[in-house]
Amino acid sequence: MSAFNDIEVVENSLEPQTDNVGLEVELANLGGSNADLTTLDVDLPEGFSASDSYSTRDSVGRIESGDTETAEIDVDVEDIEPGQYKANATIEFDSGSGQTEQTLEMPLDVNHAPN
Repeated sequence: MSAFNDIEVVENSLEPQTDNVGLEVELANLGGSNADLTTLDVDLPEGFSASDSYSTRDSVGRIESGDTETAEIDVDVEDIEPGQYKANATIEFDSGSGQTEQTLEMPLDVNHAPN
């Protein structure tokens, strides 16, 4: 079965009061089978919003067993305090035995805005 035990935000240069921030999210298939029709859907915490209607959802297609693929999402950051916030990232995929859904915690680090 396919399994996603960890999720990593590669590009994470978030600052308060910024719009259309592109984030690259790595999805690693650590299971023994391929994950087909893989999509990432991110539920953002308070202080964040989707830049566009579907900008927090991305389809990455097939992820072979042992491989990693990158999903891209776009978010807006409101006027919030710097620190680490947690989003819920739901990964949906077909592992060959039907559609499966996993939800993982995804860290979002907000840095101080440059002066």
